[in-house]
Amino acid sequence: MGYITNNNTGSSSRRIARRLRLNVNINVVFSTDLGFILRKTIMAKSATYPLLFDRNATQLSINDVYWQLYDDAEAVSIRCVIDNETVYRAYYVTKVAKPFGGFQWYLVCPITGKRANKLYRFGNLFGGLFAHRTAFRNACYSIQTESKSDRIYTSMHKAKRKYETLVSKPYAKLEYGDQLTRRYDAVAKRYEYTVQQVHAAFSSFLDRQSKSLDRLRGQLES
Repeated sequence: MGYITNNNTGSSSRRIARRLRLNVNINVVFSTDLGFILRKTIMAKSATYPLLFDRNATQLSINDVYWQLYDDAEAVSIRCVIDNETVYRAYYVTKVAKPFGGFQWYLVCPITGKRANKLYRFGNLFGGLFAHRTAFRNACYSIQTESKSDRIYTSMHKAKRKYETLVSKPYAKLEYGDQLTRRYDAVAKRYEYTVQQVHAAFSSFLDRQSKSLDRLRGQLES
């Protein structure tokens, strides 16, 4: 059985792989009996794990230091543990007038200078300083690392937990007369909507699988 190498197909495959930023070793061969065979060994990039704001970071909220705020406050003192040593650091604060009176306080990021309700810290990055989320270019939220289908299931479980928590309260008021409360109605509708999304995604997945099986059966029969 004779095999010949097709260099044109190999070079085009390497170009495609280069665009995908993969290191690919490709052998393309032809056989009169087996038809076209493409064997490739893909050496992918090493796995990288991004920093997650909602899992890996220590958070500092403006509500955590609200007791230090007064009319002319310019900074707040924060106690931190860095390298097993307790240090106190000052963070600037600013306030913005609300439309209907009063003020909204914000923390000022020492890295970017941006104001925020919440700052984050990842270990000893930036010397252990709390910073605005835009200061961490490789960080994201955990839901951003999930696929589209996984996000649907995550949303359903989140809505389910919220619904069960509301219903399980011992003195939960779910109805007023013959009408549902606005909160219970909104939570229940959200849970029902996410369940419908999961069912739709699962049914479409089964449709795709059945079509693939039909194509395979047709190829085998022919």
